[in-house]
Amino acid sequence: MVCNDEHQSIVADQCLYRGEEISGVVLEPASRNTAPATTIVAIAATGNGADPVLFVLPADHFIADETAFAGVVERGVSFAERGGIVVFGIPPTHPATGYGYIRARAGANGGGVAKVAAFAEKPSLTTAEQFSPKAAGTGTAACSCSPRASTSTLVIIELRTSRRFYRNGTDSFDDP
Repeated sequence: MVCNDEHQSIVADQCLYRGEEISGVVLEPASRNTAPATTIVAIAATGNGADPVLFVLPADHFIADETAFAGVVERGVSFAERGGIVVFGIPPTHPATGYGYIRARAGANGGGVAKVAAFAEKPSLTTAEQFSPKAAGTGTAACSCSPRASTSTLVIIELRTSRRFYRNGTDSFDDP
């Protein structure tokens, strides 16, 4: 579990209320987005030689149907255990510049799982409009709601590979 120093008691109270056990808590001294927190947890999780699947769920989401969400997460974790990086997305209701966008490749299987064809992190309004289902023409665009799952080792490998993205703050992972 990762949370900001200011939220430690709130997180502890909520976990206690839900009957959830936490094996460890990493406290961020300041909020610095998801990548640094994920990196710290991935390194800590691999410290004893294990390679668990990390399910990264930023705290700013409302989940109306917890049962359906749990089923989606279960399917996603299953794919992550086999070496995939799983991102969970929701259809956008309007173009927005504060979210990442995913476009799935055609041919999603019956479980709603598909490979990613394109991704744009917090794009310009013009780019966000191109990711709308209407513009895509296939209905396969989704707004990334940030939850993702992958093994800890894969998180570390991918962050090393894409560190230029984080250093330069570019608009897309496809940038050279």
